Amino acid sequence: MLETETEVLNALAAINRAWHEGQPDQMAIYLHPAITMKLPGFSGKISGRETLINSFIEFCTNAAVLEYSESDEQIDVTGNCAVATFKFEMIYEREKY
Repeated sequence: MLETETEVLNALAAINRAWHEGQPDQMAIYLHPAITMKLPGFSGKISGRETLINSFIEFCTNAAVLEYSESDEQIDVTGNCAVATFKFEMIYEREKY
């Protein structure tokens, strides 16, 4: 159980490291089965651990990240629940479909 902001930041770093290294399945130990991730621009959401991991697998299979940076991390912890938000910028290449 993650109880402090530092623990949540460390988990978030491990999650991002996993997909950056092309191993999004390693994110599973950090994700609640009912996780929800808002998409950039709040254009939608992904719900469920397996759905989220599969979306990262698809991205890692079909894209090459050229640049990536994060900023403005905010962590809110209440009891055994945490909400992590951050801004990110990413430049990547994908094959055209």
